[in-house]
Amino acid sequence: MRNLFPRVLAALLPAVLIATPLAAQTTAPTAPVATAAVKPAPWLYVGSDIPPDPAWTFGKLPNGVRYAVRRAGVPPRQVAIRVGMEVGSLFESETERGFAHYIEHLSFRGSKHVTDGEAKRVWQRLGATFGSDTNALTSTTQTIYKLDLPNASREGLDESVKILSGMMSGPTMTQAEVDAERRTVLAEAREQAGPQTRVRDATQQLYFAGQLIADRTPIGTTETLNGATPQALRAFHDRWYRPERAIIVIAGDGDPAHPDGQDFQRIEHAGEGLDHEGQRPGQRFLVEIRQFAHVAMVVLRRIEEVSRHQRRDEARDQQRKDNGHGDRNAELDEELAG
Repeated sequence: MRNLFPRVLAALLPAVLIATPLAAQTTAPTAPVATAAVKPAPWLYVGSDIPPDPAWTFGKLPNGVRYAVRRAGVPPRQVAIRVGMEVGSLFESETERGFAHYIEHLSFRGSKHVTDGEAKRVWQRLGATFGSDTNALTSTTQTIYKLDLPNASREGLDESVKILSGMMSGPTMTQAEVDAERRTVLAEAREQAGPQTRVRDATQQLYFAGQLIADRTPIGTTETLNGATPQALRAFHDRWYRPERAIIVIAGDGDPAHPDGQDFQRIEHAGEGLDHEGQRPGQRFLVEIRQFAHVAMVVLRRIEEVSRHQRRDEARDQQRKDNGHGDRNAELDEELAG
């Protein structure tokens, strides 16, 4: 398993979103310098005073794809892959509500390299259980795809990352697939329609009144889900599934390699995937997320305060109860003595 990661990264990072090979960079200083050049911080640590973890190898490809890999030998022969796309329900228009979550579902069906349902069968054959080892989640700001391979062979990794690359860059989204998955997302919407969901929605609408986040749950609405077409879903996908919005994390029983090695020169389809030119998200999301974080801290502090008062009241009541029993016992002792 020592040479798995170069092959995994060679297959996944460039093929997912047209990540072109990194060119070798050489510098020829014209004169000696007095101070050593400061090494740029990895993308995860930019603006942070936390020292980078040396166990991780971080990088960013020219088209914007960010990655992080590390060796994790326990459990042996296992590899975990996460592909994160920075798109969620906050990126949807009124007529696209629920589309980010809808596309998450469709990505597991047919895509560029597999037919409808074939990805699940391949990963089951490799020992992965759908739901626990292969899954995904959609939030207001991101969509995360998960794959855990319990017994990762070179062939299994090659096949898996090829499937993942097709899921990100080319889900088929046929009319039959869209109609079939519509039943699933509508069923999830019905299952969520309980008291807990109503309280959550009412709370968000109160805290964030007048803001987009007040009414942007990932599940969407019945009207937009029923009205979703392959063309509309494809337009949403192509708008947001872009390389500069992708983060790939791989950890497992293998040796990471920096992606400027020879393995990254063997890309059969370097031009496949998504164009990295185009639209970027507005800043309104950052404002709303900061406000959400502030409100969350206020709520947590209030819960802590209420809990502290409740514990104090319970302790006082218990003390009164104990004292009352003590007084009654003293009275009984006096009666018996008399």
